[in-house]
Amino acid sequence: AIRRAHRALQTDEHLRFHDSDDDAVLAYTKQDGAGDVVLTVVNLDNATTRSSRVSLPLDELGLGEHGYHAHELLRGNSERHTDAHLDVSLDPADLPVRIFHLAAAGPAS
Repeated sequence: AIRRAHRALQTDEHLRFHDSDDDAVLAYTKQDGAGDVVLTVVNLDNATTRSSRVSLPLDELGLGEHGYHAHELLRGNSERHTDAHLDVSLDPADLPVRIFHLAAAGPAS
């Protein structure tokens, strides 16, 4: 259902890998040409909970001017972010992957 709902997940044309401060955490975005951006963060360690700070090139992803909303697609929660780092915790026994739809935020009111 997530793949069908996000055109970015239907192509590898705009696949980018992102820096993570933990070598056991893989982070990448997929983006379509119309602004759909999906960030996937994966714990590669199947025995240990990993916490990592993922660095995102906000301007390249079209998210830089007023920050962005990160909507977690597997759990349904959303947060607004204004900096280029997203802190993520991944528990292999609970949720070893997190998938976020990233959308540009409007000006704060």
